[in-house]
Amino acid sequence: MTDPTPEGSALHSPGLTRRRVVKTAGHAAWAAPVIVVATSAPALAVSTNGGIDVVNLTAVRTTNTVNVSGYIKNHTGAAANGSKSVSFVVTGVPTPTSPVNDSGGAWSMGAVTTTPTGFNVSFSRTANLAAGATSASPFLFHFTSGNAGTGSGNVTGVVTVPANAGNDPGSANYS
Repeated sequence: MTDPTPEGSALHSPGLTRRRVVKTAGHAAWAAPVIVVATSAPALAVSTNGGIDVVNLTAVRTTNTVNVSGYIKNHTGAAANGSKSVSFVVTGVPTPTSPVNDSGGAWSMGAVTTTPTGFNVSFSRTANLAAGATSASPFLFHFTSGNAGTGSGNVTGVVTVPANAGNDPGSANYS
């Protein structure tokens, strides 16, 4: 089939023709699956991490008291029954008072270790956590800062029992 538009006319385009578009599209079809695989692989890699994670962690300051709360979520493919422990590192708190457990018995507070810029504390409980489920009871605690409600800091929590390389920490800043 020949192009009915003469080469010398104003309508003729030497660069792009319908025939060239069809030919190029045929070659591009081989590249399309490669592009699809390259873009979908990272989404699958981050969809679940296979651990038990600290989620919805918040740290809110009211004057010189900081209230901390959060949950754990089971991203494993099976139920996680038995003991759970979450360890917290709190920074930005010179001379803090010991944290107070506000969980109402759902979580037990462990020993507190004071550091130069804050403290470390853990909470534990024994409960069943179905695959994909979030804990029904949040961990709740508060502490009073020795800096009269000024400054800022960070609370980071990570599940330490059961130990799993996929356990991701949660983190919250307060100011």
